[in-house]
Amino acid sequence: MHARRDTITVVTDAQPLRISFDDSGGTLTARFAGRLDAVALTTHWDSSSAQLRASTSKAFAIDLSAVEHLDGSGLGLILGLEYLAANRGASINIIGATEAQTRLMEMARRGQDRSLAKSQEGFFEHIGSGTRAVWSFLRSFIEFRGELLRTILAAVREPRQLRVGDTLREMSVVGANALPVVALLGFLIGAIIAFQCMDPLAKYGAKLQVADIVGISILRELGPLITAILVAGRSGAAFAATIGTMKVGQEVDALRTFGITPIRFLVLPRFVACVCMTPLLAVFADLMGIAGGSVIMLSEGFSLRQYLNEVQHAVDAAALIQGLVKAGVFGALIAVIGCQRGLATNKEEGARAVGAQTTGAVVSSIVMIVIADAVLGAFFYTIGI
Repeated sequence: MHARRDTITVVTDAQPLRISFDDSGGTLTARFAGRLDAVALTTHWDSSSAQLRASTSKAFAIDLSAVEHLDGSGLGLILGLEYLAANRGASINIIGATEAQTRLMEMARRGQDRSLAKSQEGFFEHIGSGTRAVWSFLRSFIEFRGELLRTILAAVREPRQLRVGDTLREMSVVGANALPVVALLGFLIGAIIAFQCMDPLAKYGAKLQVADIVGISILRELGPLITAILVAGRSGAAFAATIGTMKVGQEVDALRTFGITPIRFLVLPRFVACVCMTPLLAVFADLMGIAGGSVIMLSEGFSLRQYLNEVQHAVDAAALIQGLVKAGVFGALIAVIGCQRGLATNKEEGARAVGAQTTGAVVSSIVMIVIADAVLGAFFYTIGI
């Protein structure tokens, strides 16, 4: 195999640049000398990419030892050539880069997919991929809950393992900061239920029984459910985004290096805060929902005493307990899914992975909340509560 050396030289008034290609020994080496900037990108891209496409070498090396200046535009030329080489299946090696240049290239590569676009999956392949993704999520979900359970039991045996300061701070974020939106939605949901039920029940002379419907539906079902969905959208997404950002920034790896378990340091405070505050928010949503229903009942000529007496006769402690149990389970699911998604973030993909995991945390939490609500509803109906 004979060696081939091609030299491309471009000299501008302000910024001279020279690129030489050495295609020998099974490796195509591109040597850059001068300034890698916007002029280099616009001037040398066509000829450099053509040189790379024409080569049959299985390895591609870029020599930056003679580069005097490298900026974002010049970096585009390097990454573009890397992309072409990767799609040809060639190995890539960077030679002579300074520490600053290496850091700049690493930041630019984050979130970049240098592989060829995959062919579109067929119907059955799409079903298979979806099934594998669901099974992988469920398996990691069970494994994560097992590890979290061990951490909780260890914290029960030794309470000092629970970081009280972080737990109280997360309680404030999950609970106190969510009160305004929970109050608004709870009040409006109660008012809407009373308003929609008023006309149908009026046909049977049972307007007062609207209070029964408001009390039962809010305490048993809608209060915990609406609260859980709000917590999933606020806190579940925040858990995934915060931990995912720490994963991308290698802060989670730093914790492991110092012998600190991320489950105890990051997950446990958020789990305790979510499990404790979600039932309290549900009780607040119940009160605001009953208050919203009272507004409609008062506008129909009923007194506040009549309304409250009817609600008191319609609901009992079992309804409140059912709602609290549901809210606690929902809070646990939100915390586990949000933290698990954050820790599963691929740090190589950067911000795009954080966004994907945050979206997945919210969607998965809502789906699991609805499934858990159906299971718990059937359970309480079976035992007669």
